[in-house]
Amino acid sequence: MSFFEKAEQLWNENFAEQQKRQWATRLANGHLGLSHYKGFLIETYHNAGLNPQLQGYATMFLDGRPRNVVKKFFQHAISEIGHDILALNDLTELGVNSESIINSEPQPETSAFFANTIYAIQKNGVVSYLAYLFYLEYTPIKTAPAIMEMLKAKGVPTKAMSFLEEHATVDVQHLKLMQTYMLEVINSKSKEDLFLKELKVCIKLHSHVLDAAYENGEKLFG
Repeated sequence: MSFFEKAEQLWNENFAEQQKRQWATRLANGHLGLSHYKGFLIETYHNAGLNPQLQGYATMFLDGRPRNVVKKFFQHAISEIGHDILALNDLTELGVNSESIINSEPQPETSAFFANTIYAIQKNGVVSYLAYLFYLEYTPIKTAPAIMEMLKAKGVPTKAMSFLEEHATVDVQHLKLMQTYMLEVINSKSKEDLFLKELKVCIKLHSHVLDAAYENGEKLFG
């Protein structure tokens, strides 16, 4: 089994465990509606707007001067710029005033999810960031198609799902980059163990982000 396959296996096991949570169960049963989707998009807007800068920051913690890896990191980061605008445009399509979102603050859970990654990078190096990146790239490929079908069934137009559409398709190519990162950066058993530990943390913390997003969406739009 390759290390990438080990990461997939861990994601499947831990993600399934998080699906037992109340909000995740409601989503799986199709009981979440437009208000909850809006809540998700708001937190997505806040988190996605900072991710390109975070990837650039993570290069400071690469061992040595692996210029080829640094170049890939920055090219990857550049491709992520503007993804927050996709979420904002989706909200606008759903009738939400964009200025209200731009001027809003993320939920504490969203801030904590992002801040934990900064802390983990500073404490344990770039491998911690790669676990965060793997989670963000892998999860939409596995979950977005089914969620989009559910939203379509509830009458949400395709043009209001640009963020999900982008990440259900483009992230396939980004996962190929992830495999490259794993081969070039995660080159010891200790780094593999750290990656898997941090991936479990990301899955758990982001489940709290989603809980808060759905609850906030219901409060604002329900």
